[in-house]
Parts: sequence; structure tokens; C-alpha cells
Amino acid sequence: ILVSLKTYLQALTTSYQRLRSREGRYTGEINNLPQVEKELKGILRQQGIKERLYVFLLQKREEAALSYAITSPTIKIVDFAYTGSIPISPKRNIILLGAFLIGLGLPFSFLYLKFLLDTKVNNRAEIENELTGLSVFGEVPQLSNSQPKMLKRNDQSALAEAFRIFRTNLLHQLKFSKSQDSATDNSKVIYVTSSIKGEGKTFTANNLARVIASSNKKVLLIGADLRNPQIHMYYNFDRDLPGVSDYLFNENLDIRSIIQKGKSDFKNLDILSSGSVPPNPAELLVEDRFEELIDVAKSIYDYVIVDTAPTIYVTDTFLISKYADVTVYLVKQGLTEKKLLHHIKEVNSKNKLNHMALVLNGVISDTNFGYGYGYVYNEKKKPFYKFW
Repeated sequence: ILVSLKTYLQALTTSYQRLRSREGRYTGEINNLPQVEKELKGILRQQGIKERLYVFLLQKREEAALSYAITSPTIKIVDFAYTGSIPISPKRNIILLGAFLIGLGLPFSFLYLKFLLDTKVNNRAEIENELTGLSVFGEVPQLSNSQPKMLKRNDQSALAEAFRIFRTNLLHQLKFSKSQDSATDNSKVIYVTSSIKGEGKTFTANNLARVIASSNKKVLLIGADLRNPQIHMYYNFDRDLPGVSDYLFNENLDIRSIIQKGKSDFKNLDILSSGSVPPNPAELLVEDRFEELIDVAKSIYDYVIVDTAPTIYVTDTFLISKYADVTVYLVKQGLTEKKLLHHIKEVNSKNKLNHMALVLNGVISDTNFGYGYGYVYNEKKKPFYKFW
């Protein structure tokens, strides 16, 4: 009996615990009912809103359908329109003709404006066509900033070859430039001048003196541009050293004492600088003292190269032009105005300068064919994209 009671008591205890557990679960579910009810109400509210909106839109669609049915168009198509295969506008032939004419007109207009606005000398042919009585004795190539501006001994550059060609033509001209009275005088005086500043007369005079000195001739380079001396910039000496202006002003000064020797790597080349800038250059040059300077220089040297002033700005070169055997006149490509060719023509026609020899400086060319003389020097193969 006790065992049975004990077993029955244990069964009742187990049932009681199970009921308590179920009671706790139901209590938790009851506590969650407000949150669930809240979410349900939110869903029902959204459903109601969307339902009313849907009904409203259906109503509007029906109203629009009724309105359209009442006001339906009364227009009916009697016959469909037709057209040809060729459009009426634009006219194809007129468009092609206009494009062809514009294609011809634009290049010619561009070239006309280009040539109209181009007032510079661009090639040798322009000089020869304008100055029929003069010859171009040489063409000096344009140098880049990295290339040396002065010739060296045994120089094989394009610049050196250009000046050698120029020297050959110039010396040939000198054979016929001397008068009968001075036919026995072997010393030659060569002036180098230009129309305006910047055409390269000092550069040309310097390299011409060097290329002649390389042929074992005694050469004196004189800076006779007393207003704007430039010779000292090519050599290592002071601008204010005694020079031409000091010799012309001081009658007691000996020319041999002011000649600069050993300033270059050419042992036969000496230099006489312009000296200090005087207040009256023209008056100094017109005196007989300059003729004495040239005579003394000719007695010592085979060639006297004189760098003179530009002819447009001042008359200094014309005052001393009678002492020159040949006058080298510089024209620079891309800098010299074409109208200045008329000035050169006038100077030559009035014999203001003796035996003018033109030189075209700053020649720019894509070829390597001897600066216009057909001489191939250091020829390089063109890139494939320059085959035309």
C-alpha cells in the first residue's frame, strides 16, 4: 500500500509540474498578445489605405473612359498620303556641289591669307626673284640652342660646311672685286653688315674669320659697330678694353697695342674690339683715322673682316663702305621683312656698298642636302611617317 501510494504521489507531482510549465507558457503568450494585436492593427490599417486608393484609381479610370467615349474624334482617314523615293529637301546634288566648292575654297582662302599676312623672307628664291642683280653666296643653317655657335678647328659640322662653301664663293668673288689700281694688293677687306639688328652679322663675321683663318691665312676681326658692340660676347675679354673707338679718338694710340691675340683656338686669328661706346660714332668714322686703321691692318694681315652697323638704323657703314673689297649682306629667314629687300636693292643700285654678296642666314630645312647646294653631308634616314 505504501509503495503504491508513493508511486501515485510521484505521478501526481509530475502532472502538477507539467501543468505548471504549460501555465507559464500560456502566460507568456498572453503577455505577447498586445504586441501582436498592435502589429495586426498596423497591417489592417495599411490594407485599408491601399484598398481605398485602389478603389479611387479604378473610379477615375472609369470616369476617364466615359469622358473619352463621349468626346471621341469624328475625323476619318479617306486615303493614306504617299511620297516619292527622292526627298524634296534638302537637295542632295546641291549639298554635294556646295561641299565641293567649300572644299576648294577653304584651302585657297587659307593659303591666300597665309601668304598675305606672311611678310618675312622664307627662302632663297624670294631673294633672287626680288634682287635680280645680286647673288646669294651662301646659306647658313638655323642652329638649335644646344648646338655650338662658333666653329672649331677641324670642325665637320653642317655649320662648318656651310661656311666653307660660303668662303669658296666669297674668295672667288674677291678675285674680281679689286680695281686695277689695287690689283697687286693681296690683302682683302670684307665688311659684314645687315639691314636690322638680329640678322646674324656678328655671328657670321666671327665664323667667317674663323673659317678663313683655318686655311692658314692671317685674319683680323674688327668690331666696327661702335654703337652696339657684340664681338666681346664671343671671346673672353672685357667690353671696355681699348678698341676701334679709342684708336679713332686717340691719335697717339698704336693699333698693334690694342689688337687682342690668342683669344681663340685659331692661332692666325686676331681681334680688334669696338672699344668704349663713343658719343659721336659717325664723326669718328668719317675722319681719315679709320682709313689709316684699315691700311695698317692690310699691311699685317691677309684678310680683314669688319663687323659693321646695320644700314637701316645708322649711316656708319655707308661712311666707311669705300674701304671694303666685298660687303657681305645678311638676310635672315623668318626675320627679315620682304620690304627690306627693296632697301637692299636701292643700296645696290646707288652703289652705297662695294660688291655686295648676299648670305641667307637661319635656313630651316627638313632635308640634309647641303644647305641648298645639293651636297650630301651626314645624311640620315627619314622616319617612316615622313615618306611623303
